[in-house]
Amino acid sequence: MTDNKVPVASDTDQQGRTGVHLVGLKVHQDLKWIFREKPTSDIGIDGEVELRSEKGESHGRLIAVQIKCGPSYLKEQDETSITYRGDYKHLRYWADYATPVIVILCDPSTNVCWWEAVDLQKVSFHEKGWSLSIPKTQTLGMSANTALQKVAAGLQKNDLIELTLRDWIGWRYEHRMRLVSIFASPRDYW
Repeated sequence: MTDNKVPVASDTDQQGRTGVHLVGLKVHQDLKWIFREKPTSDIGIDGEVELRSEKGESHGRLIAVQIKCGPSYLKEQDETSITYRGDYKHLRYWADYATPVIVILCDPSTNVCWWEAVDLQKVSFHEKGWSLSIPKTQTLGMSANTALQKVAAGLQKNDLIELTLRDWIGWRYEHRMRLVSIFASPRDYW
């Protein structure tokens, strides 16, 4: 007896893939930056964006992205913003992430994506989770260039570790010791 059943790609999976491809297209074509999808199972980060100058130079500044696509993520909105709701385990994960994290909401019917940086000062806390208001003015595209550069330019966790250690070593050894510019921070300090 043969089994006539075949694998099925769910609508949810298809929408997720649409969101990832839409974000990649906007990052590559509109911003002229690099988008790298996480090719393995993720637990809250779908990809990363590497910023480049107008000359194509990269200075190693990254933004991690979490992409949500489809009408279920767009149902709670008003004229100015869309509300994204999440659970605390993801908020903790993103707050501890080594690079800044942005949440991107995509509407596959209009090919528009909105974004907001995960910043604890912008988060609203609730009994069963948290929410983030994503402004409708923050669309992913060339208009986001300057704002995303500011997100990526902020101090990242590795920067803080290096600055702290440089200050401590300078103070401890009266600035007689120099650190090389490329500094591998030990995981023990995380």
